[in-house]
Amino acid sequence: MTDITTTVALGASAGAGAVFVAAIGVDPQQLVWGGIGSIIGAGMADEMGRWRAIAVFVAVVLLSALLGTAAAVHWFGGAVLWRNVCSAVCALFFHPLIATVVGFLPKVLEAALARVAGQGGAKP
Repeated sequence: MTDITTTVALGASAGAGAVFVAAIGVDPQQLVWGGIGSIIGAGMADEMGRWRAIAVFVAVVLLSALLGTAAAVHWFGGAVLWRNVCSAVCALFFHPLIATVVGFLPKVLEAALARVAGQGGAKP
């Protein structure tokens, strides 16, 4: 028999997930198709560490579901089939793009911090 705290924690997390999905304005179907597109797109991305890969996957799924829904509403009248297709296609192309951007972020932040600290820039 399961513990009551486990049951309550699972129920609370499911409720929080449902509220989050409703808050960003997408249906769970678009998240699933965004996940499928992201899995396919992961094959085109460069190798990365485990935590970075998880962060990129979550970001791609959420962004592609949101952008795919917006694109389908704009161009296809918001039909469910087109929301799913647009979400999957966006994820397919977003995964390598966002993985590349996330790979460059440490270098960009390091250069910006060096410039702010006065260690970078032109030397006299």
